[in-house]
Amino acid sequence: MLKRANPSMQLKEAIYKRRTVREFVNKPISKDTLKKILIDGMQAPSNSHMRQWNFINIESLEVRLKVIGEDGEDLIKKRDPDKILDDLGFTDQFQREMYKYSIPKQAKMILTAGAVIIPVYHQPFPLMNPKERMHLNYFASIWMVIENVLLSAVEEEIFGVPYIPKCPERIRSLLKIPNKYEFPCILALGYPEPNARTFKPDPIKIEERIHKDLWGEF
Repeated sequence: MLKRANPSMQLKEAIYKRRTVREFVNKPISKDTLKKILIDGMQAPSNSHMRQWNFINIESLEVRLKVIGEDGEDLIKKRDPDKILDDLGFTDQFQREMYKYSIPKQAKMILTAGAVIIPVYHQPFPLMNPKERMHLNYFASIWMVIENVLLSAVEEEIFGVPYIPKCPERIRSLLKIPNKYEFPCILALGYPEPNARTFKPDPIKIEERIHKDLWGEF
């Protein structure tokens, strides 16, 4: 039985405590702790019941540099965040502030994270051009795994963020991921710096988000 840092933490506490973090102290995540977090991830619903999920743990700095590759070179260079956000059509000021803070940190977080995990899942049908909506069930289930991982990590005072690279095929080739397997993101996990900035979700009124029978009916 693996020992947990905070076994008394309740699920609701973990849900509300979880935050996106991109700034980490120089502290690796132990193999036992990482194993516990990934075991929790594997408890997610599996659309095929077979849990055909694997994880590539990138420990080597050399491999991490290769993984960010051209993405990293682009991220490290000074860019105009406002232009990026204008191109994306972001107009909300809170959203723009969050992204302007986050964009310059995307490459460094992969290099400094306590663990960099590539979640890999079986995708027997074309991901980018599915013939039926149900063919996306495999993609949906791996994101449930990732959410389990992020919530379990909170129990260990570990936080992180998924990053979706621009060139997934290059990374697939680099990491020798087999055919009919895909990866949804690069998952950076670590112990946050004391002054790491986090952003609280926008407040919402749930009554304004629950529609009765038809859209627009409350």
